[in-house]
Amino acid sequence: MIVLNIGCGYCKKINEIGMDMIKTPHVDVIGDIQHLPFKSDVFDGIEASHVLEHSNDVIKTFNEVHRVLKAKGTLHGKVPHALSKWYFDNPTHKTMFTVWGLRNFIECNEFQMTSSFKIKEIKLRGRFSRFFSRNLETFEIFIRFVHYNYEVEFWLDKI
Repeated sequence: MIVLNIGCGYCKKINEIGMDMIKTPHVDVIGDIQHLPFKSDVFDGIEASHVLEHSNDVIKTFNEVHRVLKAKGTLHGKVPHALSKWYFDNPTHKTMFTVWGLRNFIECNEFQMTSSFKIKEIKLRGRFSRFFSRNLETFEIFIRFVHYNYEVEFWLDKI
C-alpha cells in the first residue's frame, strides 16, 4: 500500500512518502499541494494532517488529491475547526472548515470540483467534543465563548 503524507513536516509514518514545501529529515519530495508532482492514480491513501487549511485554492487542492489517488483510495485529513483557537493562532491559515461546511463542500459539489469523493466519516475532535457530537449548533455557540482547540477529522473515498 502506497501512502502519501502531504505537508508531513517532521511527522510521517515509516511506510509513507513525505511531501512538504520545506525540506526536513522526513520530507522525501518537495512540492506544492495545489500542484502535486506525481502521476495520476499512484497512491492508495493520502494523509493530510493540518495542511489543507493553508491552501490558497482548496478546490484545486481537492482535485489534485483526487487525481493522484487510485480508484477507491482514501484521503484522511485533519483541519482545525473554523471557530477553534488553533485556526486563529496561525496567520498562514487561509481556508476555514466546520463539520457541516466540509460535508456540504463534498456532498453538494456546488463548487464545480472535477473530483468526486464519498464521505466515509467526518467527526469533531477535541475537549468536550463527545458532548456535542449530536448537536453541533450547541457546540458552535459554546466554542465562541470557550476557546479550546478543536479539529475536524475526515475520511473520504475516491469515487
